[in-house]
Amino acid sequence: MNLRTPVYGRRRKHTVFIVAVLVIVAFIYTSDHLFNSAISAPEQPPKSERPETPADQTQNDEHNDQQPNEDDKQQQQEEEEEPKELDPADQPMAYGVAARPAFVGSGLVKRIEKYPSEKVPSTSNDKRLIVIGDVNGMISPLQELLGKVGFNPEGGRDSLVFVGGMISKGPDSAAVLDLAMSLHATSVRGVAEDRVLLVRELMNAKNGTNKIHGLGGDEHADDELEQEHLARGDYDERIVADSITKDQAEWLSKLPAILDVGYIPSMQNVYISHAGLIPGLDMDVQDSWPAMNMRSIGFPREEVRRETAKQVVEDRLRKQEEERGRKKYIGRKAKDALIQAELQNTAKPGDRDVIVPLDDYSGEEWATIWNRIESEKNENERRTIIYGRDIKKGLNLGKNSFGLNTKCVYGERLTALVIAGSSSGVTHKTVSVDCEKELDIEKAN
Repeated sequence: MNLRTPVYGRRRKHTVFIVAVLVIVAFIYTSDHLFNSAISAPEQPPKSERPETPADQTQNDEHNDQQPNEDDKQQQQEEEEEPKELDPADQPMAYGVAARPAFVGSGLVKRIEKYPSEKVPSTSNDKRLIVIGDVNGMISPLQELLGKVGFNPEGGRDSLVFVGGMISKGPDSAAVLDLAMSLHATSVRGVAEDRVLLVRELMNAKNGTNKIHGLGGDEHADDELEQEHLARGDYDERIVADSITKDQAEWLSKLPAILDVGYIPSMQNVYISHAGLIPGLDMDVQDSWPAMNMRSIGFPREEVRRETAKQVVEDRLRKQEEERGRKKYIGRKAKDALIQAELQNTAKPGDRDVIVPLDDYSGEEWATIWNRIESEKNENERRTIIYGRDIKKGLNLGKNSFGLNTKCVYGERLTALVIAGSSSGVTHKTVSVDCEKELDIEKAN
């Protein structure tokens, strides 16, 4: 018996199989489409009922074409708004105030004090104000000078003011203080007075120490401020600090850094300080440190530009040598001229607006700039400064500045400025006496 399935039966099975496969594929496709559209797809905003016109399509195309350009413009604007790096000379600069050790006692300094108006010479009195230059512990020349000017403490006609630098260096600091106090004189605090007071405070602050040969014996100072004051040859200051009395130290501690004398005809608004005042600064921002220590002034913006100009010139010369393949000698004067020319190209009007006081002679002479600035003011607004400190210039008389340090302790002269009032006007003159040499000028500080 034939057991094979008839041909038509096999074809029927194949057809059923193919139809079943197609049904399954269709079902899977339909389910996936429904699943993605109904569940996963985010809700789309409703479209406008107005059909899109060709004009709308054109506008959309133009917007799409312009969008990258707008982004480019925004990026370019952001790049242009980025701050450019400032030249070091154009960075913010300002003159600040001097840091002081946190002493509670006599180490603190009074910045400015008003001089009694009844002692100021004028056209309505015959008062005399006698201002003495740097004495530096030289009692004999001081006594001689007071005799030469005819100083008379009786009757209230004569008043005596020192420009600081009364003590140290010379042999008789305590005697100078004793005489000044007995004559009811006053003074400004100079660098010598300041150092002696600071050393005295430190000496008194240490228990069981050798007051003359060091604080705490051979030990190092406790902090940087103490180390600074004890590392600059303070042996002489220690001797003076140990030699003066408590009353003398207290008298010194009350002296201001600046004395405001007031208005004197022919001299305008008069001030006294040991080292001078910063040119161009108002009195309310004049600081104690330069008033006691300044010897010259610097202009930091100019200094920075000079360093930059020097670097530019050196780079230019080096490049020229590389291109030539050989070195070329440039003299110092020729190089300085190139640097000066480069500096003039980069200089700006405000480069001298910031002034920094220096306690050495590496900067420019401050008194010359002071006189120029004061001469440009109205007469009743001009200021005159009487000072000491500057041993390089010595007697230095300007229109609005009087430098009175004539190096007495170095064997030259001791000088006084005598300001005298009268009904015919106020006059001023200098009077000097010779001094015996106590120190070599090479040891000046």
